[in-house]
Amino acid sequence: MRNLLLLIFSLLVTTGKAQLSDSFTDGDFTANPQWQGDGANFIVNAAGTLQLNAPASGASCLAVPLMLSYSDTLEWRLKVRLDFAPSSANYCRIYLLADTNNPQSAVNGYFLQLGESLSNDAIELCRQTGTVITSICRGPDAQIASAFEIQIRVLRFPSGDWQVFTDENLTGNYSLIANGFDTGTPNARYFFLDCNYTSGNLQRFYFDDIYAGEFIPDRTLPSCISVETPTDTTIVLSFSEKLQRSSVTDLANYNIITVGNPSQLTIDSVNDYTITLFFNQHFVTGIEYDLTLIGLKDETGNLLNDTTLRILYYPLGSGNVNEIVFSEVYFEMSSISPLPNAEFVELYNRSDSAIDLSGWTISDGSSDAVFPKFLFKPKEYLIVYDVQNDALFSAFPNRIGVSGFPGLNNDSGDTLTMFDEQNNIIESVNFNDDSYHDSNKKNGGWTVERVDLNFTCPDESNWKASENSFHGTPGIENSVTGIHTDNIAPWVSNVYVADSTHLQIDFSEPVFSTIIPSDFNSIDIAGVVNDCISVNVNSPKSYLLGFANVFSEGISNLKILGMLSDCSDNYLDISSNYKFGRPEKAEAGDVVINELLFNPNDGGEDFVELFNCSSKIIDLHNWTIQEADYDDGSSIKEEALLSSEHRILFPANTLLLLVCRKL
Repeated sequence: MRNLLLLIFSLLVTTGKAQLSDSFTDGDFTANPQWQGDGANFIVNAAGTLQLNAPASGASCLAVPLMLSYSDTLEWRLKVRLDFAPSSANYCRIYLLADTNNPQSAVNGYFLQLGESLSNDAIELCRQTGTVITSICRGPDAQIASAFEIQIRVLRFPSGDWQVFTDENLTGNYSLIANGFDTGTPNARYFFLDCNYTSGNLQRFYFDDIYAGEFIPDRTLPSCISVETPTDTTIVLSFSEKLQRSSVTDLANYNIITVGNPSQLTIDSVNDYTITLFFNQHFVTGIEYDLTLIGLKDETGNLLNDTTLRILYYPLGSGNVNEIVFSEVYFEMSSISPLPNAEFVELYNRSDSAIDLSGWTISDGSSDAVFPKFLFKPKEYLIVYDVQNDALFSAFPNRIGVSGFPGLNNDSGDTLTMFDEQNNIIESVNFNDDSYHDSNKKNGGWTVERVDLNFTCPDESNWKASENSFHGTPGIENSVTGIHTDNIAPWVSNVYVADSTHLQIDFSEPVFSTIIPSDFNSIDIAGVVNDCISVNVNSPKSYLLGFANVFSEGISNLKILGMLSDCSDNYLDISSNYKFGRPEKAEAGDVVINELLFNPNDGGEDFVELFNCSSKIIDLHNWTIQEADYDDGSSIKEEALLSSEHRILFPANTLLLLVCRKL
């Protein structure tokens, strides 16, 4: 019998110390634990958050039975979001301990007041005795004067001391905002939420991650989570949580053997777990220093393990044109490739400075990926990918995930452009299957790599398929690294009449000279000069030239007068004139097959030669050539497109066609 009585007494003590923990992940507040009160006026929404959902203005309450002992150190934590500016008519009271679950009755207990009249709304801890309310402590004025989402933590010690903490960044790093003293011990039977609202805020109260019970000690050791060297005399350290002020401000806790202790430090006024150390001696660019941290503690006394941080200083640059370049692209994925099964690009910082990529953008013209804060060190590679694929790249040290990473087109490729935070173009690159220069690798599973990182002109021959056994070199030096040069001058690949006063001129590669109207004129067969008066850019390789007068009948010549060059300063030959004329409709017999080769030697190609035997200027745009049976001309076996572009065939001229592209 004595053993049975002891067991019953033990169970009574245990059940008398019930605690509350509810994150609403089960989508329910009617069980585990069971909330009581105006349940019809609340829901657990799709985000797994308890939300007010009242039909009309008024007040709604939800309560949970709670039996806590004042002889224990007690703790409360919860996340609160009010989607409006609180007021005396729209506010919330969070009763931490109360002897009743009815806020309309005479309550004895403690509550947090969230919302008041005017604009000094603060988080205030109060004691209520019947209808008498006494303030114990109050946080900063206006902390919750507008719509807010905040995490709140309250501690109550057996001595009667109270502490209120908040975390406005929702990171789990709390800051003390108020403390007070009250030794009252009202009957602790309930925790409850009391929402008061007008018709405009019927669904704008949110609560989540609620805990009430015995104090849970913080046993997590603090750590240093980032190190930056913004100048040659300063180091910025960010910690995982707020540190004990007495340990943070002790300069002896920071030391660089060859430099010494900092001369002073500052604590960030907004993010108080970030500090800046100031040294009298200047750091030398590119030299590594060891910064030792000792004796640092968090606010609960957990000691940061003695840590040595490697410091490497580089001056901070602004990131000029071509200082950061695309060095590798993976746009043809394959599930059997050893590479991560996700698209990515690799960047290389060619400069001697570290560059902050905050606000920089990579775009393909339809989708933009904006970089978060990231310090890109000089002479380093950086893998960039969609942040949703972060797990696939976790093994790579030099990486960053971004939201909205452009989808890279297979086969046809894409044009990627990188912009700085001021929207200036830093680098633009085109890629497609031809960039592989390898018919066996262009089907997927391999990256294309830039051969010469210091050759910054657009040139497809500066790209090749990776030769690494991993099928790419993400984050490290490219496998095809070499020196690339361009000694080939651009040439005019096509000239044709767009309308009676406009010529289209196409070049073999982008022209980087500034093209102006005075760079061109035309001369007709009678020697009459027609001046160019306008230039419109279709692309860096294609321009529409407008002329002062209507073009004459017959053949004219376009003369280039300006010194036009490509990116590598190779100049176009201006000694040549380029024929053009308004085309006429061809009729049967105007163009004939003049020669053909259908059985070439090994390694040779079939070809067809066309001859314009008329006096007309003929445009072969969208012409086709067909193959039929010898004895049945109507039986078409194959058909091919001669030219998808405007291709002019002048009188008494020939055009040689190699194996044509099938339709």
